[in-house]
Amino acid sequence: AVAAFYPVFSAATTGLVSASPDWVALFRLYGASRWRELWSLRLMAALPSIFAGLRTAGGLAVIGAIVGEFVGSNGSPPTLGYLIVFSARSAELGLCFAAVAVSAGLALIFLAVVGAAEQKLVGRWFGA
Repeated sequence: AVAAFYPVFSAATTGLVSASPDWVALFRLYGASRWRELWSLRLMAALPSIFAGLRTAGGLAVIGAIVGEFVGSNGSPPTLGYLIVFSARSAELGLCFAAVAVSAGLALIFLAVVGAAEQKLVGRWFGA
């Protein structure tokens, strides 16, 4: 969670301030409340940045989980991190590479899910 939080937070913060000053002025001219400006303008302008942060966070979450399993897993139930450490120590390179490949596949699945959500939510507005 720690590894995945910062990219999303950083991207969201950057995206929230990226709204066009002209649009902000227009919202204020029409008397939009701060909540309406946040929800209808700033959050919508931040969506591409938020999804970029989520794409980064997906891979970092897998890496963080594997590293956490290196340290904290006792092998019951067998986790990917434990399998990588155990197979590397016992010279079972096939199992080690298979566990690393499954980890990479898991990160790619996260990337694909976030990409599909981005295409559905953002694609029509930002030409993605």
